[in-house]
Amino acid sequence: MTVLSNVAVFLIFFVLLQLFPENRDFQFFLLGLSVLIVGSLATVIFHSGTPEGTLDSSGSENQTEESVKFNWWDWLKSRIYFQVAFIYMTTRIVVNVSQVFLPFFVDDVLEMHALNDQAITTVPLVLYISSFFGSLAMNRLNQKFGRRGGYILGGLVSIVPLISMFFLTKEVSYFVYVAVIVLGFGSSIIMVCSVSLESDLVGDRVSTGAFVFGSLSFTDKLSNGLIIFAIQNRDQVSKHIVMLSETLIPAAAAACGVIMAFFTVIPR
Repeated sequence: MTVLSNVAVFLIFFVLLQLFPENRDFQFFLLGLSVLIVGSLATVIFHSGTPEGTLDSSGSENQTEESVKFNWWDWLKSRIYFQVAFIYMTTRIVVNVSQVFLPFFVDDVLEMHALNDQAITTVPLVLYISSFFGSLAMNRLNQKFGRRGGYILGGLVSIVPLISMFFLTKEVSYFVYVAVIVLGFGSSIIMVCSVSLESDLVGDRVSTGAFVFGSLSFTDKLSNGLIIFAIQNRDQVSKHIVMLSETLIPAAAAACGVIMAFFTVIPR
């Protein structure tokens, strides 16, 4: 659903480009307003219309006595917890940073607006559509390679287009479409695998699941926030900085995630 919502955002932006081609500020104003309204309505519908089940006093019928005694602070003594946290954090850096700077990469570095003003929407749209189709292949990949193998494969697939984008110039800018197709597929694989690793890590210790998912999400938000703040908090964000932010930083994060996954015994 995350991928589909992102696709919807860029479809709306694409329509706004057709309706108001000369007013970029008004385009972003209407886009932000549309996202706010639709998101608020979806939230209200979800909270008011989704039935909520109940659990017994132990939290789950499938919990063992050992898992019931397991407290949230016990995770801080577990090496595998920090390994999975690192994998999830690097995965989010790959996905979020590359997506945040992709429109700037298309507009400022490749200067595709000179040939096609709609490229700022169509390139990210192709990325999200590719991510959607990549997620459809996850069952088969998990069966063939497992969690760790699937993550390593997805990480390597993500690194290749990120490195290739570093060498793109405006003369061959349309090759970015090929790159984002591959990137979307690879980033979808590592995203699904990393979330699956979180669930595997929790297992039947569901009473501590909130801490695991919450703390790992916090590392994601903190790391991405610090990276984007460090990039944007400069006197001038040059084309070279945008290029590094879109290509080498996510590629380095993907490589770190792959290395950690290789040396991690995945909990099942």
